Amino acid sequence: MAVTAKKLGQTVLNVSGSVVTLVTGAVGGHSEITSIYFANTSTTTQRTVTILAHGTGTAVANMLFPAIDIPAKGTRLIQLNNSPIILDAGETLRAYQDTGTDVTTTIYGIEEV
Repeated sequence: MAVTAKKLGQTVLNVSGSVVTLVTGAVGGHSEITSIYFANTSTTTQRTVTILAHGTGTAVANMLFPAIDIPAKGTRLIQLNNSPIILDAGETLRAYQDTGTDVTTTIYGIEEV
C-alpha cells in the first residue's frame, strides 16, 4: 500500500445544521486525519462548528467535537497527530456551523491505498 501525505479536503460550511462532507475515506484503503483547521471570515460574529464522523446524520452518536467556538476573524486548529481520525473506505468526516456561511475548513492527513 502507498502512503501519501496530503490535503484531504477544503470547503466552506453551510447554514444552520446543513451537514457538509469534508473527507471520505480512500477507496481501496483508508484516510487518517491529522489536522483540522477552521477559519472564520466573519468580521463581527463568533461561529460554532460541530464535527461528526463515521455514521450518517447529526445524531449524538456521530459527534466527535460538538460546539467548537471560533471567534470573529479567528482560527482554530485541531491537531490529531498522535491519535488520528481513521476513515475506512466510504466513511465520512462531516461538519456544520451554527449559522452563516463564513467558516472555511481545511483537512490534512494521509491516505493509504
